[in-house]
Amino acid sequence: MGIQSFVHVKGDSKYSNQGSAQAGRPKRLSFDVPLLLVVISLILFGILMVYSASADYSYQVYGSPAYIFMRQLRWLGLGSLVMIFLAWMDYHWWKKFALPLMALTIFALVAVLIIQDTRLGSVRSLFRGSIQPSELAKFGIVIYLSIWLHNRRGMLRNIYLALIPLGMIMGIVGGLIALQPDLSAVITIGLLGTMMFFLAGGELKQFLFMMALGFLVSPFEDAAILSVDGMGDFVSDPEKHPLNTPSGKIEFYSERLAKHFPDDKERPPVPHWVPHGESHQESLSHPRAQKYPLLVCSNHPKWRVHAQHDDMTWLREIPTCKVKGPDGYFYEPLWIHPSDADKRAIRSGDVVMIFNERGTVLAGARVSERIMPGTVSIDHGARYDPIEPAEIDRGGAINTICPHHVTSKHATGQVASGFLVDVAKANLEELMKKFSDAFKRPYSEAAGLCFERVLDKGERE
Repeated sequence: MGIQSFVHVKGDSKYSNQGSAQAGRPKRLSFDVPLLLVVISLILFGILMVYSASADYSYQVYGSPAYIFMRQLRWLGLGSLVMIFLAWMDYHWWKKFALPLMALTIFALVAVLIIQDTRLGSVRSLFRGSIQPSELAKFGIVIYLSIWLHNRRGMLRNIYLALIPLGMIMGIVGGLIALQPDLSAVITIGLLGTMMFFLAGGELKQFLFMMALGFLVSPFEDAAILSVDGMGDFVSDPEKHPLNTPSGKIEFYSERLAKHFPDDKERPPVPHWVPHGESHQESLSHPRAQKYPLLVCSNHPKWRVHAQHDDMTWLREIPTCKVKGPDGYFYEPLWIHPSDADKRAIRSGDVVMIFNERGTVLAGARVSERIMPGTVSIDHGARYDPIEPAEIDRGGAINTICPHHVTSKHATGQVASGFLVDVAKANLEELMKKFSDAFKRPYSEAAGLCFERVLDKGERE
């Protein structure tokens, strides 16, 4: 019926290509080590991504950055036990379930289209999103085609007895999924079927034909999916196709916010401008602005992707990418209006300090009327280069002094722009005397931070 997942059968002729359905359990088993290592690598990468993406939310909601990660590990442990159990099972056992599983898959895919549980413009799930039949289809198509291809292993080069019937099977499953629509699942089903056909003994020209057909069909499927208006059904019949809101309609007044957070003044049921509140006092209208009268605008960088490419030498030669200070260090640009610069005796090219009660960041001044009075602009993502950790940063990492709270007490989100600071011209000579070790660390004028600079006790012997 096909190749096993993780287990090879050795030492038993009954499990050769001519093995019968009455074959007993194998005498000796060995794992497919390369495949197992690939699976383990994907699992490790996946749980790393889970922790990276969920740590902040997990900390804010559950009080521990590892809460969601640990929950994922528990499910991983359970899944690993199931994997081990299935890997040691006689794979012939699945043969009796192939046809019922495929029938259940098609039934579920049809049920999705009939029930029409619309979520985000698609009808992909049952039981309020708990079951997604297209995922069952990926498993079902592998089991069914393994049996189907094994039974026709002597006919695979016959286009009428193999290729066309295979296309009909994949077309039914893929077509039902395309109607949801779910293009990624359709592509996955197509690739699975094509690869299984080729590995089962199909000719290379047939394999190439199926791949070419997939490339020809996919633009039409993509166009059909893109042509679906996400709210088209709702617009045509709001009662039959309600939105996923308590009222089923577009809500300018959030019933859920009113119900669950009635006393939240920072995120009321009707959205409006809230200059400052319990979580943040970062408005120019707040008394804090008397001490920190400038508002930071921190955008995505123009010359890099977050911190990536900050060390690219030819980008750093662009005048608006970095500002070279008198100490030879290339500082992150801070854009400031001439009226604000004049009050502080700042000129273009000066090294300046951006500061508030959370710390200080050094930057290179760019005096320009392109920035509004009362605001300064510095891109986020510059590489962290602390002169004094948690106090002064030389690299221009403006995120080190942004608010520590989330968007509001009931809304998780980073506040990386629109916060209060002041700016002053830096006294580099005084800083170099006070923090002489930090200013003596190895530095590359072409690329910025270098390997030795960021190592603790990283001297080479």
